[in-house]
Amino acid sequence: MLVLWVVSHGFAIGEIIDTIVAAVGVFSIGLAVFSGIDELFEFARDTYNAASDPDLDAAADHLAKAIAILGITAVLAVLFRGRPSTRRANPGPPPPQTPGLRYRPTTTSVASFPAGGGQTDWWGDIQVSTHGSATDKALALYHEQVHQFLVPKLYFLRNVRVEMRTGSYADSSLYRYLEETLTETVAQVRAKGWQKLFSSVTFPTKNGYVYWVKPGSNPALAKWGGGGVVPEGAGLLASGFMLGISMSFFLKARSYRRGRPHAVLARLARAPASPTDAAAQTRLLRLAYRFTWAPPRHPFDSRNSGCIGS
Repeated sequence: MLVLWVVSHGFAIGEIIDTIVAAVGVFSIGLAVFSGIDELFEFARDTYNAASDPDLDAAADHLAKAIAILGITAVLAVLFRGRPSTRRANPGPPPPQTPGLRYRPTTTSVASFPAGGGQTDWWGDIQVSTHGSATDKALALYHEQVHQFLVPKLYFLRNVRVEMRTGSYADSSLYRYLEETLTETVAQVRAKGWQKLFSSVTFPTKNGYVYWVKPGSNPALAKWGGGGVVPEGAGLLASGFMLGISMSFFLKARSYRRGRPHAVLARLARAPASPTDAAAQTRLLRLAYRFTWAPPRHPFDSRNSGCIGS
C-alpha cells in the first residue's frame, strides 16, 4: 500500500485523494472541531497556570480530549505552529488542447541542444537533440519519454495535477532523485540492455539534479529546491516509523529552590550547579522558556513550575 501511495503522488493523483480525505474528515467532524479548539485552549491555560502535579494532570486530560476530537496531526500542527505547505508550482501557460479527452504531447528534434541532450516541459512536450550518435539520440529520447509518461494528460483537473507534479519535482530532492533515476534506468536498459539496470543510481547527483545532503540543485542546471536526498529520505522513514508507534507523554511539575537551579536544567545547560555569572543565568532562562509554557520570573524562583515532556 505504501508503494502504491508513493506512485500515486508521482502521477499527482495522490494529492487529490489526500485533499478529498481531508475534506471528508472536516465534514465528518463538523462543529466538534470547535470543542477540540476549546480543549486545546483549556490545556494551554491550565498548563500555563499549573503549580502542582494534579494541575498538570487536569491539563493532560484536556490535551487527550483535543487529540481524540481533532487528531494528533492537527494538534501537533497547532502546538508547534506547523502549517501545511503547498506543493503546487507554476508550470507556465498550457499548450493548446488537442482533440479528445486527453492531451497528445509532441516530440521535436532541435539543433540547439548538445549531443545526447533533451528536455521535457512541464506539460509533456519533448525536445531532443539532432546531434550525436544513434545511441546518444536513443538515450535522450527514451529518457524524456519516461518524463512524458509521468505528466498528467487527461484533461480532467489537468492543470491542478500538472501544478502539483511540478511542485513535487521542483521542491523535493527525494522526488527529483527518484524520477531522474527511474527515467535514466529505463533509457539505459532500453538502449544498452539489462546489464545497465543499476548504472543510474548516481545519475541525478552526478548531473546536478540533486545533492545527497545539501539542499537544492546545481544552479547551472536549474534553481530547484529540496532539502537533500538523505535528509528527506530519513524524514520520510522517521515519520512513517513514528506513526506506527504509540507514545506516552508524562508531564511533571518542577520546582526551583532559591540559590540552586533544578539539576535537570543544570545538566541541559552544561552549567555548574550554582552558576554565578550572568551568561549562565541567561542560558538557564532560555532553557526554562523552552521547557515551560510561561517564561519564569527567575530561574531560582520556587513559585515557578515547568512542563517537561518525555
